[in-house]
Amino acid sequence: MNNAWKESHINECSINHKGSAEKMERDGAVQMFARSEDLHGVKYLSYNGDSNSKTFKSIVESQSYGEHIITKKEYVGYLQKRIGARLCKIKKDTKGLGEKGKLTANLIDELSVYYGLAIMRNKDSVNDMKKAICATLQHKSSTDENPQHDNCPSGQLINIRGRKQRLIIKNKLDEYTHKEALPDYCY
Repeated sequence: MNNAWKESHINECSINHKGSAEKMERDGAVQMFARSEDLHGVKYLSYNGDSNSKTFKSIVESQSYGEHIITKKEYVGYLQKRIGARLCKIKKDTKGLGEKGKLTANLIDELSVYYGLAIMRNKDSVNDMKKAICATLQHKSSTDENPQHDNCPSGQLINIRGRKQRLIIKNKLDEYTHKEALPDYCY
C-alpha cells in the first residue's frame, strides 16, 4: 500500500472493521439482516450468493429473525463461471484437448453460456433442466453421420445462428453440415 496515501487518509477514515475482507463480507451481511426490520420494516427471505459461501452460514447461524428460515439462491452466472473453470482445467490437464476442433476457449465459453441458459429457462423443472444440459452436449457431439438433436428444444431459434437458422426457417435442415463434433472423452 502507498504509505503517503495511507498517511493522508488515516485522519479521514472511519474504520469500522478489523480482519480479513472475507470476514468483513460476512459481518456486513449479518448486520444487514439483523437491522433490516428496524431500519426498513422488512425481513429478507433469501440470500443470493455463491455455492461455498461462508456468509450464508453466518447469516443462518445469527438467527436474525429467530426461527424464520432464510433460503439461499445461487447466482447462475457463478455456476456458469464454475463450469467454465472446470472445463478449462480439464483442457489444461488433458494433452491435445485444446487443439483446433476440440475443447477450445470459444467452445468452453459457448458451453458455459448454454449451461446457464438451460438452468434459467428450466428453473421450475429439474428434469427439463437436465434434458436441456444434455441437449447441449448431444448437439455439440452431433455429426452428419450421427445427428443427435432429439433433446434440442423445438421451436426455439434463439440459440441457433447464421446458416443453420436460415435452413431451419426454409425447412431445409438436411442441407446443414455439422461442424467437427466434440470428442467423446469430453463428456
